[in-house]
Amino acid sequence: MQLDMRQIARECRANHGLTKVSLGELRAEIGYAKLGNWVLKYIAEGLQEQELGFFPVGLLDPRVNEKPRQSQSLWIYDAAAEDSLLAQVAEIISGSSNYRDEDVFSIMTGLGSSDSHTLRLIRELVLPKP
Repeated sequence: MQLDMRQIARECRANHGLTKVSLGELRAEIGYAKLGNWVLKYIAEGLQEQELGFFPVGLLDPRVNEKPRQSQSLWIYDAAAEDSLLAQVAEIISGSSNYRDEDVFSIMTGLGSSDSHTLRLIRELVLPKP
């Protein structure tokens, strides 16, 4: 099956690189009738094919989200956008990119977010709950 997330990618990019969608919308986008644990993997693959990132990251991980619901919401961001501060922060916090320490410090202090309280709040948004 062709994983077609082009419409989601267009919506995200038209909305300044960030949009919020439900798992039900994403499920429909790739053509499945029902949402199950195994569909989460296909959704994640479809987003990656369009160079889109998402958070909270655990929502598309069947080990974390054991009972996915169509009403659960996911933030989609344009991971391919050059100089996207949002993409950089999401990738730093989720650990999905290998930024050098100097780059992390520069990006986070540029946000005014070098204090541990702000970083903790960002992690709560981006990372799955244990």
